This record gives sequence, C-alpha cells and structure tokens, in this order.
Amino acid sequence: MNTMTVDNRQTPRILTSVPCFFGMNEDPTRNGTITSLSAKGCFVKTKAVAAEGQTIFLSLCLSDEQRLSIEGIVVYHVDDIGFGVLFTEINAENQIAVDEFLKRSLSSK
Repeated sequence: MNTMTVDNRQTPRILTSVPCFFGMNEDPTRNGTITSLSAKGCFVKTKAVAAEGQTIFLSLCLSDEQRLSIEGIVVYHVDDIGFGVLFTEINAENQIAVDEFLKRSLSSK
C-alpha cells in the first residue's frame, strides 16, 4: 500500500502557535490555534466542527500592534483536531503582515 501523499500547497508554510478566533460571520467568537501558516492559508487546531466548503472568518494577531481579519474557505477537516483554510479575502495590509511574519519566521530557522 502506498502511503505517500501529495502536497498541493503553492507557498511555503511554517509551524506556529498563533491564537485566533473564527466563525461564520465577520465577528468570530470561537477560539482555536493556528498551527501551520502560509501566505495563502492555515490550519486551525480546534475541537469545533467546520464543513468543507464553508466560509470562515478568522481574526488573529501576528504581532502586538495589529489584529488581522481574513476570510477563507475550509478545504479539509480532521475530526477532533481542526481544519485547513484557504484564504479567499485578505486586504493588502494584512497580506503584507502575513508575508513579513513568514519571512521573519523562515529566516530565524
């Protein structure tokens, strides 16, 4: 049996531990932790259920100065662990903040 999987990501990702809030509207109230982040998406660790294809609103802080609001779509979920999100709506300022956070994290390794 072949256990190799294909990684469809188009951008590098980092392992992280960033607290976040998420929900189905622009005022997310459920909490989770982003454990994997790239310029185009993330994985949210949580016991909450999210359905594939569901629109998700994320609120997170990558630094003390700025709270980021990002809209995405759930691309997969793992029962009792969390779900993967592909970013679909992220303004230029928030994208720059994500890119800079990634650059800092990758250069410190």
